[in-house]
Amino acid sequence: MSREPIKDHKDLGIYKIAFSVAMEIFEVSKKFPVDERFALTDPPGSAVAHGGNPQDRAASP
Repeated sequence: MSREPIKDHKDLGIYKIAFSVAMEIFEVSKKFPVDERFALTDPPGSAVAHGGNPQDRAASP
């Protein structure tokens, strides 16, 4: 039972699986309606742009 040494993270089985899943998600997301394509990434960006929760800002001096 001889195994080749791991030279790179891309040699790991879990990396190969994760990369494959990521590519499948990417392909599926290309079929989303235009207005929904960035729905998974926009909320965190807008939260940072607005400084977080408005209630937190109101509570600070």
